[in-house]
This record gives sequence, structure tokens and C-alpha cells, in this order.
Amino acid sequence: YSFQHCRDITIENSELQTKDAFWHYHDIVVKNSILRGEYIAWYARDLTFINCRIEGTQPFVESKGLKFINCTFDTSCDRSFEASEVTLINTPLPEVYNPKKLTVDEEE
Repeated sequence: YSFQHCRDITIENSELQTKDAFWHYHDIVVKNSILRGEYIAWYARDLTFINCRIEGTQPFVESKGLKFINCTFDTSCDRSFEASEVTLINTPLPEVYNPKKLTVDEEE
């Protein structure tokens, strides 16, 4: 349950192996990192990933303001964004499952 209920955090150059990280968080930036785990960032707000690799199952559910810039998703990642608001910038993602809102941009 790392970083649960945290606000205003920046994480850089890290490798996070976790379950239930970033639940109910606000205003977090993760840069140049690898995230592996289940149930990452449920019920969260304003989380930005920059140059990150995302792995895991059911990573993002019921989150608002998720932004991925120059990120990659492992093929084993189920890319489930149940009822989440998602922005992808320079982040190729062939399938996104069940987002509430999805915005795709080529550049920021």
C-alpha cells in the first residue's frame, strides 16, 4: 500500500514492485521509472507518468487525470482503465479497456 493517500510527490529513476500503490493519491509525478504490480492508482487524481514502463494487472481504475507521456506498457499489462480519465501523449497503446474518457495526442 505504498504512497496511499499521499499528495504532491515526485518519484524519479525508480523501480517500484508493489500492490495497491497510489490509491487515493493527489498530484503525483513519476519519471523515468518502472512500475510492476497489481491495482496501481485506483481512485486517484492527477497522476502523471513520464518516460515510464508499466507492467501489471488492473493497474488503473476509477482515476481522474491520468497522464502518460512517452510511456510503454508491457504486453502482459491488461491495460484496464475502468471508468478512468486517461490522456496518452506519445504513448502507443493498441487497446485501452473501459475508460470513462480517453484523449490521445502525438506531442505535448
